[in-house]
Amino acid sequence: CGTYQSQWAGMRDAGTYYVAIDGCAAGDAGTFTLTYLHSPCPGAIAAGAAGRFTGDSCGDGNDTSASCGGSNSEEVPYFFPICPGSRTVHADDCDGRSWNAAIYIRRGGGGTCGGTAVGCGGPGGCGFLDPRASVDATITGPDLVFVVQDGWSIAVNSCGAYSLDLSW
Repeated sequence: CGTYQSQWAGMRDAGTYYVAIDGCAAGDAGTFTLTYLHSPCPGAIAAGAAGRFTGDSCGDGNDTSASCGGSNSEEVPYFFPICPGSRTVHADDCDGRSWNAAIYIRRGGGGTCGGTAVGCGGPGGCGFLDPRASVDATITGPDLVFVVQDGWSIAVNSCGAYSLDLSW
């Protein structure tokens, strides 16, 4: 996080885990705050850094939905932690696909793929009558963020190859 803070996000099998808090050098000591967030999210992919993520959503699960779509469509969820402070999370699939999409952003623990919806974009986000989607949300960290590439409806062409751009 660019300070004396560190973070980790990942997926673990069910079980018992222990967290050790230690300083970087001998004699480092002081108070600390440990933030722990957990959210089940089937098929989630770790997005270790901002960038472009590509794949095909056909054949993936239908575990989530949002106000802008996805109730009967297959989705691909991504997750990443954000550092303390205010961050604008941006996601779009404006390059290279033609099926009706929805992209939504969720944050925090609990729920499936995040506890709180903070942004939702459906078809038309990349231009008038365009089937692609774009969404932005401002999130104050530290937090756990999920960005879900989803189909807009159960209609034909609601899954397929995608190119998702993420930044935060």
